Amino acid sequence: MNLNFLLVEDSPVDCELLIRHLKKGGIEPTYLRVENESALVAALEQPKWDLVICDYHLPTLDPLTALRLAKTKMPITPFIIVSGSVSEEDAVKALKAGANDYILKTNMTRLIPAIEREIGEAGKHREQLRIEADLKVKEEQLRQAQKLDAIGQLAGGIAHDFNNVLAIILIQTGIIVKTLDKNPELKKIAEPIYKGLEQVKKSGERAAGLTRQLLAFSRKQILQPRVIKLNQLVVDMEKMLRRLIEESVTIKLNLAENLPNIKVDPNHIEQVVMNLVINSRDAMPKGGTITIETRPDELDDKTAQRYDMKPGRYVSLIVSDTGCGMDEETQKRIFEPFFTTKEAGKGTGLGLSTVYGIVQQNKGLVLVESKVGVGTSFKVYFPQVDEDVKVVQSEKKTKTDIRGSETILVIEDDSSLRNLACDILTENGYKVLPAKNGVEAMGIVASHQSPIHLVLTDVVMPEMGGPEFAKAMQEQKMNAKFLFVSGYTDNVLIREGIDSGKIQFMEKPYRLEALLEKVRELLD
Repeated sequence: MNLNFLLVEDSPVDCELLIRHLKKGGIEPTYLRVENESALVAALEQPKWDLVICDYHLPTLDPLTALRLAKTKMPITPFIIVSGSVSEEDAVKALKAGANDYILKTNMTRLIPAIEREIGEAGKHREQLRIEADLKVKEEQLRQAQKLDAIGQLAGGIAHDFNNVLAIILIQTGIIVKTLDKNPELKKIAEPIYKGLEQVKKSGERAAGLTRQLLAFSRKQILQPRVIKLNQLVVDMEKMLRRLIEESVTIKLNLAENLPNIKVDPNHIEQVVMNLVINSRDAMPKGGTITIETRPDELDDKTAQRYDMKPGRYVSLIVSDTGCGMDEETQKRIFEPFFTTKEAGKGTGLGLSTVYGIVQQNKGLVLVESKVGVGTSFKVYFPQVDEDVKVVQSEKKTKTDIRGSETILVIEDDSSLRNLACDILTENGYKVLPAKNGVEAMGIVASHQSPIHLVLTDVVMPEMGGPEFAKAMQEQKMNAKFLFVSGYTDNVLIREGIDSGKIQFMEKPYRLEALLEKVRELLD
């Protein structure tokens, strides 16, 4: 057994005898001998000692002082008194003060068993402390995850309801603007109103952007994952990223060669990169360096368990800066929506919460390391995939007639939005069947004799939501196509076991033209 000893002993001869006894007992000691308080204090700064052996009769150092210093610095490390003579009263006093044992130099046979016993107990104690520390970290992570999930549920619900309101604002504004555009004389008369409507439209679109960020944080965005090369995505974004930063900030790319592929929603990952770069830029008002790095990575069992991830091969994206850094309290809150350390009016506090939600939704992990005055590094893990990138052939879209005559079942629990969607479709030639939820829609399908060509439905509704209705219709072999109009994720559809080949998504809030074009595209 190899052990590091700190020997508090004034006699070199007694020290040599002790070392011989240890070697004879099968212990290979590495040791340092000290004999006064200053030397002991200096030695205790080295966190390598397995055991302290101290003589009781030292000319320049009280043994209880030595014991107090050692236990203050190294509370778990065993402290054994070995002395030529110790009174029973002094021995009891030392044991009460924290000594682990005392051995008389005239009876050294007890020394080796005592060392083995105390080293074993110290090992158990350290392991227990490690387990308790790990448990404390897990409990803190669980509390933080539960806190973010609760905020996410609230944010997602608010964003979903707010999207319905925004959809009405944007569509009605679009209808009025379109009407004025078709009538130049009326537009001229209503010029102040027209300008006001344009401002309303722009404000509505900005609000829609905020709700998208809230939905990203709450992991309720619609995902369209595909296999991509992360390096190519970063390289393609480089020019745009350089336009986002000040001249005093430098961007460096350090991209690993032969990087494995990942399967993610590329639009969302672009948002992650952009938000992290903007966050780094804002942390360096006087300039600095942003480094974007990629590399193959791995999460071992212990690390994966700690963060509730699957162990295995990952690809990591690291965005680092040389900015102001963050203290520990700030780091604990950075992913909360609307939390920001920036001045009022210089940030919504949604950038990093969006990053958090997107990474979580794409089955990844985001970690942060930061030090005040040094800088910050965000490390994002995405699972590797062995699939190849599929080449997507870009099709040239031609302007098509957005009108039609087919029958469309519109399912929406918000009556204002439902009526508006029905009016738009009816005005463009479609036959419309309105329903406030899936239950009412089931009754319409059962009583309607002619074919229903398309179902336009919300996801979350009382009594029966869109996914449940779609599943029921699949079981009845209904031939209609489905268009889900929602800000929510398609995971709920996968959980319901719905055939995704017949399902398309459109994000709320939507534009008038976008709705009509999407409907026509599906029907064609």
